[in-house]
Amino acid sequence: MADSTPEREEIAKRIRALRRAKGLSLHHLAQQSDISAGYLSEIERGLSEVSGVKLARVAEHLGVTTDYLLSGRPDPAAGGAVQIPHALSEAAKVLDLTFAQTLRLMGGKESLVARRSNSAEHEWTKEEWIDFYRKVEPYL
Repeated sequence: MADSTPEREEIAKRIRALRRAKGLSLHHLAQQSDISAGYLSEIERGLSEVSGVKLARVAEHLGVTTDYLLSGRPDPAAGGAVQIPHALSEAAKVLDLTFAQTLRLMGGKESLVARRSNSAEHEWTKEEWIDFYRKVEPYL
């Protein structure tokens, strides 16, 4: 088994976040995607490479494109495949953000958490999203 890389960690973070947001167990998604639960666990921890075919099956069952899993860029044709947390949606209303800005903010948080945290992630409040936006606004 190879060491984790930043790219694999980003893919892992997206898969795990989407699976949890959809309320799927690791075992259920693995079964749907026709891969072992142990292998999916390694993928979600950024420890194993995943082939294009297997990544496509995982993406299909998560309702996103493989491009989203690889890059974090949502597919405009996917029609709402990315789930925006309720607190972020509320913050976006207060901040008058466009959909694209909201997605960039969400991606920025995912990237930050993936790089800086080894602990369990908690769901951010509206106030935390607003504070985060104000800190990263020049970079969006």
